[in-house]
Amino acid sequence: MTARAAAQAIRSAARSRADTALADWQRGEISAAGAVPVLLQTARSAADYSNLAAALRADGRLGDAEAACRHAIRIAPGFAAAHYNLANLLVQANRLDEANDAYRMAVRHQPGYPEAWNGLGMVLLRRGLLAEGAEAFREATRHAPNWVEAHTNLGVALLGLEQFDASARAFRAALAIVPNCAAAHGNLGALLLRAGHPVAAEAASRRAIALTPREHRWIANLAVALQIQGRHEEAEQCCRQAMKLRPDYASGHSNLLFALNYRHDLSAEAIFAEY
Repeated sequence: MTARAAAQAIRSAARSRADTALADWQRGEISAAGAVPVLLQTARSAADYSNLAAALRADGRLGDAEAACRHAIRIAPGFAAAHYNLANLLVQANRLDEANDAYRMAVRHQPGYPEAWNGLGMVLLRRGLLAEGAEAFREATRHAPNWVEAHTNLGVALLGLEQFDASARAFRAALAIVPNCAAAHGNLGALLLRAGHPVAAEAASRRAIALTPREHRWIANLAVALQIQGRHEEAEQCCRQAMKLRPDYASGHSNLLFALNYRHDLSAEAIFAEY
């Protein structure tokens, strides 16, 4: 065997070990910590370092994962997946301005990257840039028209912009794809409340609660819908349930106090004690 052939055999064996470790981790047969040493030892290409970054992130080694992503980008500056993975890490570290830039680099190099558009939209929402966020989610739905999460996120952004009709269309587009999408039902309930339709809001909120019984937001929305309909005892029960699930939920506490004002059997002192 020539020296060249021997080197090729060594590279092939290393690649095989890396592929096996990556596949075993992705199947759950080994831990991320178990995959990292092999991936680290055999990493050569931008894709290798991107896979290494994913394993490091799963192992909780966020700083090392960021370094691996940045190394992948140095090897291949146009590798969109590395920019996207870096952006996800930066979001996890609450470095939103940097994450914004990284997502934008991902879609610059791969304009049809729906996950990157969706990630950019989420960052823009967190920064209070609702209109820009809505545009990013629209791009995500354009490139992945059957992706429920992107339609739902678009609906949330439009709801924040008080574009109620467009928001409802986005939520209903999500439900046309996955009829049991709890987030779409729950957010549609919130929209219907804002739009002044408490009976329809009650129905949407109950559907969301049936799908995710421990989501305090849907229960709190149901409480408001019931209050508007004058069903204050039911609203009180919902408020208490929401607060039990999320004791620090300020809106739930405010709604409870509002409902208690309609309890004619309670004294002012008893209501005050709930503060």
